[in-house]
Amino acid sequence: MLTVYNSKDMCCGCTACETVCPKNAITMQKIGGGGYKYPVIDQSICVDCGLCRKTCRWVNPKSSTSEIKRFFALKVKDVDVLNKSQSGGAFTVFSDAILKNNGVVYGAYLDKENDFTVYHKRADNFEERNLLRGSKYVQSDIRQTFRQVAEDLNSGKKVLFSGTPCQSDGLLSYIEAKHISAENLYTMDLICHGVPSPDVFNDYLKYTEKKYGDKITGFNFREKKINKWGTHIEEIKFQNRKNVYCDWYANLFYNDANLRPNCYNCQYIPTDRNTDITIGDFWGVENVLPDFYNPHGVSAVMVRSEKALKLLESQKENIELVEVKEKDIVSPQPRLNSCNKKPADYDIFWNDYKNLDFENFMHKHSFNQYSFSNCLKRKVIFIVKLPFRVLRKIYRIIRNIS
Repeated sequence: MLTVYNSKDMCCGCTACETVCPKNAITMQKIGGGGYKYPVIDQSICVDCGLCRKTCRWVNPKSSTSEIKRFFALKVKDVDVLNKSQSGGAFTVFSDAILKNNGVVYGAYLDKENDFTVYHKRADNFEERNLLRGSKYVQSDIRQTFRQVAEDLNSGKKVLFSGTPCQSDGLLSYIEAKHISAENLYTMDLICHGVPSPDVFNDYLKYTEKKYGDKITGFNFREKKINKWGTHIEEIKFQNRKNVYCDWYANLFYNDANLRPNCYNCQYIPTDRNTDITIGDFWGVENVLPDFYNPHGVSAVMVRSEKALKLLESQKENIELVEVKEKDIVSPQPRLNSCNKKPADYDIFWNDYKNLDFENFMHKHSFNQYSFSNCLKRKVIFIVKLPFRVLRKIYRIIRNIS
């Protein structure tokens, strides 16, 4: 077999092909810019069995097998948990139920001890699970997670796997190819905007350390203790100086040029997926359920299997839960309606990343709206427009009286 995937925009890097290979002939390697990994086949070992391509969901997509489709707004009652979660605490809710039954949980982990690498990690207790909370806006390295999941399932453990839609579907395909029962497997995917480049994130951290002359000791992709849920402001912790709050990286992320090529060809746009659960931010909840809105976050939850519904119902005493219509969740979510379009400056973005020093690259392709100059600019604009706003309000009052 010469290659697993047909083109880069048809490979999500889920590792299903690497893990299923009976000869260990496939390794995930960085190819091209960005740090994205793709399967590379050692032709001297490969026996052309074709199992890698049979297992690949991009070569052989599978239609949804959902038993049910129910949609919910969710938030945990525990304020501390809510504040430490990225939205309403849905990941904690489902993982709590698994851990209380002596199960294990897999999710993305930001390793601050090793250059803030993001990879999938196994947790069999609440302390380790807490390290998996929160969004990480960079592609997670799956490593040997699929093999570990298989071992846990074979030992009779309940397993919750949380990842992007393509990672979760890749796991399901691998489990199916290995003829392992999925009865105790709960797959949870995310409402995903796309996965940014690991190399760009790594360079951003180095650039930030150089800029502030201090070592980074913590990074929160979306802080919400100071800034309310719904904003996208990163919190950067340093060894010796005060925390920095900005949206340099967030704007680089939403640039959309900084995404893996397959994200522009995403096949997981609708709510019909093979996973048991989908979670994400419930944008627009204040319009659908005004009394349910919480400035600390609300989760959107989609459930597709009876076992997942039972898992959710087992946690009812710890959560507030309201069933909603599908359109209530889908309508405000761009990534549930269409995949990202490749930006017109895509080639310019990557050419600049390759050839410019990172500071000039950042200033060309991102910005920090919370910088002193931008904050001052907004205040000046507000002051200039204030008299006109007052006059307009007075006019409306007079018009209503008359």
